[in-house]
Amino acid sequence: MTIDPEHKIDELTPMLGVEFSTVYVYAMLDLLSLRSQWRIYKGLFGQNKERFDLLNRASPVVSGAIERSMFEAALLGIRRLTDKVETKRGKHPVTICAFPLHLEGEPQAEMKLLVSKAVRSAKFARNWSDKRIAHSEIAFRTGAIKLEPASREKVDSCIDCIAKTVQWIAANKLDTHLVTHPVSLLPDETDFLVKLYEGELALRERKAREVKLLEHGKLSEFEAIEPYPVWLAHSPPEHD
Repeated sequence: MTIDPEHKIDELTPMLGVEFSTVYVYAMLDLLSLRSQWRIYKGLFGQNKERFDLLNRASPVVSGAIERSMFEAALLGIRRLTDKVETKRGKHPVTICAFPLHLEGEPQAEMKLLVSKAVRSAKFARNWSDKRIAHSEIAFRTGAIKLEPASREKVDSCIDCIAKTVQWIAANKLDTHLVTHPVSLLPDETDFLVKLYEGELALRERKAREVKLLEHGKLSEFEAIEPYPVWLAHSPPEHD
């Protein structure tokens, strides 16, 4: 389901006010996007060894680049959602840290606890962002300092903490239960892997057929095998 942010903000403004509804809606959308991307990452690289091996057989270089990029993108997503609010500088980031500013009394105290837990759990993601991903720290590059340990379990836990702040608002201010684990109705990572698996089998059959034809001297049949299209077989030239 696609959510139109402007329509959703208008819908929630009577209950939250325009400023609160704006930061809430965009934070919710960022959370849903992060959940979706992280699910794809785990489906490709964290489900089992067989999937990981299939991707590496297709191309260890491309597979490694995708894995690294997706993992770092998740850490940046966490960092953005837990960024501090610097109102004195006129910055208004989309972050759960802005939620307590729009609450008072006991609700504000509850939200501050939830946000504080999420921010603490995101410490490793901010460390990676500051030293390696968003910025490049010389001390890290030269090996003088190490990055904080990061793992899929840490990412899972942190995203859950972020989700609890968004769900608290849905439950306590909007009287609704918000499901933050999107269900994809389109082809997903499993479909991608199935096509990769089927392609691997087809490629083996093609190569076996080519070898057999050559062994039996059937050159005309070998040459009749349809070649790969140019757009697939050749990479564009690169120039400095």
